[in-house]
Amino acid sequence: MFVDPGVYAHSGYSRRVKFEIQLLRQVFDEITLWVPFGVDGLEEYESLAQIRDVGAFRPFLLNFRTYTGIFNNFTLQNQPPDLIYVQNLQVANLIVGLVKASKIPLIFDYHGLVSKEYAMNEVGIKKFIGSNYYNICESRNLIGASLITVVSENFKKYLLNKYSDLQEEKIVVLPMLPGLDFFCPTGQDFPDAAGREVFQKIKNNPGPNFCYIGQNQEWQLSEETLDFYLSVENESNNCLLTILSHDQGEFRKLVLNKGLKNVLLYSAQHKIVPHFLELMDYGFVLRKPCMVNYVASPTKVLEYLSSGVLPIYTESVGDFSVALTAVGVGKQVSYKNLLKGKGRGMEFAKVSEKSREEAKRFASSYVDQYRSNYLDRVYRLASGGTH
Repeated sequence: MFVDPGVYAHSGYSRRVKFEIQLLRQVFDEITLWVPFGVDGLEEYESLAQIRDVGAFRPFLLNFRTYTGIFNNFTLQNQPPDLIYVQNLQVANLIVGLVKASKIPLIFDYHGLVSKEYAMNEVGIKKFIGSNYYNICESRNLIGASLITVVSENFKKYLLNKYSDLQEEKIVVLPMLPGLDFFCPTGQDFPDAAGREVFQKIKNNPGPNFCYIGQNQEWQLSEETLDFYLSVENESNNCLLTILSHDQGEFRKLVLNKGLKNVLLYSAQHKIVPHFLELMDYGFVLRKPCMVNYVASPTKVLEYLSSGVLPIYTESVGDFSVALTAVGVGKQVSYKNLLKGKGRGMEFAKVSEKSREEAKRFASSYVDQYRSNYLDRVYRLASGGTH
């Protein structure tokens, strides 16, 4: 499996890599994880895969000789792998032509519209060149891959509409699922003294507990989330928001500027998040309407649901907005009302055990459905079958 530098961070991407390796170990005896030179902090992968250095990683200037050299050594001089799994758009673009000659199956894991994400963050000629470059990479990868893994049904529909000659059976959906070990926290992982103090305050709060997990980023609508919570706080003195984020300084300023009162801040490592989710009633996952969010699959949605936490979501949270509304799990707020900071008229009480169990059942069914189908498709491909 080839990955990009983001594999070291406790991000949605790194967690996806980890749970995919955990799933793939149910099919394969040995997995090799190829990582860019200089990436550290990979201890959590050491028990799951062999880790090897893939060389330099430079956007737009990938070391072609490094990748082709490693590929040739790996597939020609050693025993060829059953399949090659690529997590990075640019790396896949280089490898896709090489695997065609060797006839080794290639799985391309595509978990975000890179060209559109790039265009959202750049301007001028750089935006034009970069987005078009990524579109070319996307097209080549989709044509050359034996199997394409995407994160949502919406993403699958988007690609089929964009590429009329793309075969539907070539795509398998695997949402951003919680890692298999995420809900097995051990005593040694429990928070430090500061974390235990926050934990106890949440536990002692008589009213509904809200949480925001993530950084202070525009695409996560962090400011809009605080404005919405302020409107809820104005109507209920017992509600409490806990922000689990590494951007403590930035959030502290926002909380003070907005006059929020019932807020706790804590910088939590991802492995201890389950301890806090056990106490939460509602979790924010708000996104603005755009194609990037329409095809996305935020990891925290299923982490919330698997813990019995009800998501507060907008209408553009990937497949989840429709799925959750259909079964009546969680609370949807329109993006229009979110911009106005309106939480008035929405009731937020402590979540009942019945509602928590319904959320957990939904998550379990959702995970099992996609996980089993994914493993079946990978096994068939590795065994010499088609798609």
